[in-house]
Amino acid sequence: MAEGVLFNIAEGIIGRLGSHAFQEVGLIWGVKDELQMLQQMVTQLQAVLLDAEQKQANNQVKLWLQSLEDVVYDADDVLDVFYCEAQRRQMVPGNNKISNQVRIFFSSSNQLAFRRKIGHKIKHIKERLNVIATLRTNFHLEEGFEETQHITRERETYSFVPMEKIIGRDEDKRAVIQLLLDTISEENVSTISIVGFGGLGKTVLAQLVFNDKEVQKHFDLKMWICVSNVFELSIIVKKIIESATNETPKSLSMDQLQKKLREKINGKRYLLVLEDVWNQNREKWLGLKELLMGGAKGSRILITTRCKIVAEVSDTAKAYALRGLDEKQSCLFPSGYEISVGNLVKLWVAQGFIKSSDQNECLEDVGYGYFMELLWRSFFHEETKDDFGTMISCKMHDVMNALAISVSGTVSTIIDQNRENFVEKCRHVSLNFPVKLSKWKIPSSLLKANKIRSLLFLRECLWYSDDEKGLSESFCNTISSYLKSLRMLSLNGLGFTTVPKCLSKMQQLRYLNLGHNRMTRLPNWVVKLQNLQTLDLSACYNLMELPRDLKKMINLRHLMLTDCDSLTHMPCGLGELMCLRTLDRFVLCRQDSSIKRFSAGLGELKKLNKLRGRLEIANLGHGKDVSESNVASIMKRETASLFTDFTME
Repeated sequence: MAEGVLFNIAEGIIGRLGSHAFQEVGLIWGVKDELQMLQQMVTQLQAVLLDAEQKQANNQVKLWLQSLEDVVYDADDVLDVFYCEAQRRQMVPGNNKISNQVRIFFSSSNQLAFRRKIGHKIKHIKERLNVIATLRTNFHLEEGFEETQHITRERETYSFVPMEKIIGRDEDKRAVIQLLLDTISEENVSTISIVGFGGLGKTVLAQLVFNDKEVQKHFDLKMWICVSNVFELSIIVKKIIESATNETPKSLSMDQLQKKLREKINGKRYLLVLEDVWNQNREKWLGLKELLMGGAKGSRILITTRCKIVAEVSDTAKAYALRGLDEKQSCLFPSGYEISVGNLVKLWVAQGFIKSSDQNECLEDVGYGYFMELLWRSFFHEETKDDFGTMISCKMHDVMNALAISVSGTVSTIIDQNRENFVEKCRHVSLNFPVKLSKWKIPSSLLKANKIRSLLFLRECLWYSDDEKGLSESFCNTISSYLKSLRMLSLNGLGFTTVPKCLSKMQQLRYLNLGHNRMTRLPNWVVKLQNLQTLDLSACYNLMELPRDLKKMINLRHLMLTDCDSLTHMPCGLGELMCLRTLDRFVLCRQDSSIKRFSAGLGELKKLNKLRGRLEIANLGHGKDVSESNVASIMKRETASLFTDFTME
């Protein structure tokens, strides 16, 4: 279980409970005190999450964390209802006081029953949290809101390897040996790094190279040390001296140690293996490098690391990226699936996984930073970039994919068409096959897992004939009736000619993919999805009209309209979507159109100062406010990561 994710979700709950809008709604519903108590309880439990993570080797602590996770997710679901009402209140015109319209809404008989239901749910959550808080005392968990200092357990490796037991690395071995023996730098001492994710075989490869007969003859002195996550100069120097002399240095000062090291290596062509290096501090590396530069020409430092940035910090002359064994050499499954980096980050944000202490910092930027960190640590590979150097796609290593599946347990699952059984605690489901509803029905066990937060299609769905229209609507009805906790939903390629109204009940959605469908208009009820952050309408070739009240979707961050070639105009007020980061198509209405007065002009774009990425402006020749100054002001935004294309039509 990812306690960092749980920590962030708990933080989101605390923030919402403390907001002025929540307190007002709580006052009207008569549950303000309960909400405040809930905030205090979640805050107290959040404070011990980081310590609990360190102690979950204890099975009782692990079970305690799982119970806490269940309650926190349930609390998050209940509070989403409050959030929607708070957002609805903000959209009602009037002064700072709550309008009569909202008061009537809350005082109606239907709302009285609804209020009792919500109050009961909050009470039940408090009772569960109280039990969990009581059990916490059994584990002596310490409070802390910053990442705790881990007790370091040094990893130990050695240079010996039984050659006859290693298969499939001959080519890698020859390549690294070539780097050791060839002239690759003008400096006497140069660094080579073997980079690859954990468990791939970096240590074994280094052992094979270290014990090769040709390598043994080439170098005057050979040393092997395991660095691990402690990169302290005195410790590393002691280890190098011990490896070079087969003697443990006595208690010496740092000055005595550096003299002894230089006496041993100066003038000799040496090979030093620094195994399992994690250091990303360049100053620390330079402190060690200065002591190692006295070797004879051709000396080599061979580093093994999981992280590309470690190789860069260590002045690597040549980096060798270690790849997985092919199918003939191992039983690894081929990864194959190409991940959209931008979409991945949007999904992280939608699930509440990304947080920032700086309110002015874009969550997508933080998420992209997380991605780059995972990339540097070799979690992803086969990455591709756009013309501006931004990562646009990647793949996940097989071993890392298996590790992720193992860590997530039953919480996340990728299914094929024949899967029937699901555990009720499952929260994230991805369908890894082309969905055709005439041949696939949602398993009943999946519907019982009603806490699912994401349902995504990983493969292209199949287009449907008109006589299958009822199947797609029935599919949506089933989802909206059973899976009410969904935050992320893919319905791309299901062949809709109209968007099923049952989706309006899915108030907790943050991410909705309706791409590759056949509707001509997006109905106005879509704006009721107040939590929605990402709306993907890509390749809806027949789409002509967006909701007239689109401006009310105040949390919308990404509106994807690529290849929506039939779109006739943008609705008025688009410029009021102050959270909008992505808008890849903006269509100006034709001058002779009857809907001209309901359409947004170019001036709306000037208000959207958070846009980034590529924006296509269609029908530029028809804009009523297409002045040189307006066009120029948008073109200038290209320096702020917005790149515009124009079609005059």
